[in-house]
Amino acid sequence: MNASVAIRSKGRYREGIRVSSRAKSQVLPMTVQASVVFLVVFILGNFAFSLTAHILAEGQRAQIKSMTKPLAMAREEDRQMKTALTSDKSQESIAEWADQRGFVRKYGPIVTQQETLLAQN
Repeated sequence: MNASVAIRSKGRYREGIRVSSRAKSQVLPMTVQASVVFLVVFILGNFAFSLTAHILAEGQRAQIKSMTKPLAMAREEDRQMKTALTSDKSQESIAEWADQRGFVRKYGPIVTQQETLLAQN
């Protein structure tokens, strides 16, 4: 004889009855999926925008580098014009400039340095 114990179930089985399982919650998989999509879009967008920014910055750097020589020339001309302007502020040169352009004096003649010295003596 066999020494194994025979197991007999006492429950009744009915055929045709289906046990419905509860629907699994889809919140966690949807959250993970949305997070992964967000991260992929964020990383790709960040890469694209930073690449665009680097390209634009490099273009501006090259443009500035090409403009340094004309800018230096313009600064030198500006410096020369300022020195010429400051050296030519005597009343005679201003009166000559005004006469050449047709300005009319409202307040009388210009007092020269010699007339000022005579008035002081």
